[in-house]
Amino acid sequence: MATATRKTAARKPAARKSAPKSGAQTKARAAKAQVETSPVERAAYLQVGAALAVRDTVVEAISELRELRDREAASRELNKLERRGRTASNRVERKVRQRRNRVERELKRNRTRVERELRTRRREAEKQIKVVRKDATRIVDEVTTSVEGAIGPVVERIQKAAA
Repeated sequence: MATATRKTAARKPAARKSAPKSGAQTKARAAKAQVETSPVERAAYLQVGAALAVRDTVVEAISELRELRDREAASRELNKLERRGRTASNRVERKVRQRRNRVERELKRNRTRVERELRTRRREAEKQIKVVRKDATRIVDEVTTSVEGAIGPVVERIQKAAA
């Protein structure tokens, strides 16, 4: 029977939530909302919040100073900060070294590729120049031979006519 009572009790609040609200309740909530958002009250809350934030900062600073009261604690804190700084510095140096090495490898790779491409193109150009030179020499020889062959009889006629 206890379970039946619990189920009934559990259902009652749900039924109450869905019930329509009276006009007085709605007006009371609206008035409360206006009070919470008034500029004067907001300014007061702002000042109180700022004061509490300052208080928390002061309390935290004092608690840190209390911890560092004795020489050993201060020494430990300084050593901890020094280790942290050294670790951060080493990390930055390592990253810089890695980046520098990566850039150097990339530059070397690009330079090697460009030099290889340059050698290949130079060889191709030299081959083409050699072929063109050979063709030009052959053409000049052919033209010279044909001109000499054509001029030979004319020169002979001129020499006979002059003689």
